[in-house]
Amino acid sequence: MWRSFGSGGHIHLRNVVGLHDLDRFEVVGAHPLPLQLDGDYVGEEARFEFSSAPDALTLLA
Repeated sequence: MWRSFGSGGHIHLRNVVGLHDLDRFEVVGAHPLPLQLDGDYVGEEARFEFSSAPDALTLLA
């Protein structure tokens, strides 16, 4: 998967939208889609909201 997305080449594909420097975005579909959280089915939704949690992780090198 890293090979597919790590290079950033997918950003230039048709039907791919690249977003950056956003703390939140929303996707609204024409009809509900199945939703899974941590592998568990939780229902169907037509609206999805994605947000970031700045400084939520500490990375050790």
